[in-house]
Amino acid sequence: MKRLTVALSLAAFALSAAPLSVPAQSADSLIAKYIQASGGMARIQALQSLRRTGKFTGGGGFEAVVVQENKRPSSVREEFSIQGMTGINAYDGKNGWKIEPWQGKRDPEALGEEEMHGILDDADFDGPLVNYQAKGNRVEYQGIEQVEGSDACIRASSRSRGATPTNSRSHARTATSASTIWILSTTSPSESTRSA
Repeated sequence: MKRLTVALSLAAFALSAAPLSVPAQSADSLIAKYIQASGGMARIQALQSLRRTGKFTGGGGFEAVVVQENKRPSSVREEFSIQGMTGINAYDGKNGWKIEPWQGKRDPEALGEEEMHGILDDADFDGPLVNYQAKGNRVEYQGIEQVEGSDACIRASSRSRGATPTNSRSHARTATSASTIWILSTTSPSESTRSA
């Protein structure tokens, strides 16, 4: 859900971006423009909590209400409500847990290792691009591609997780997530060919 929100925020930023017919931009300059369009670093860091709500429509036409709440520095609670049942995934900065009523489980249980990797990404309050170097993320400009009929600047972000917290007393492991595509700037095809 956070990835979708980041993509939507970045698409909104793109509406005010300069045409893509200019020389190639660096990853850092595109991120700086994104931060500026979001109100600047001070405004981003002033946010202490964030609540997102939405609707998910799945195959077969079922609909679910989705809620994600984040609190600095790294807490997140995600709810997925369908047919009168609400599943919860949460992370308090140390431990992750879930409730899955559709599995007949009404009591909280610890998140598995793979689930922890996903919720750690969602717990990153500012997302993978803000202060990406300090977080150990690698971000690079990869050019322009067509996304749903519009030109888009594409970046790959690979997060180095280091020692990953776990819910057991076993050894933490080092992991690197697979590349993720982030849409940072879009213009309509006519804008990218317009002359100044």
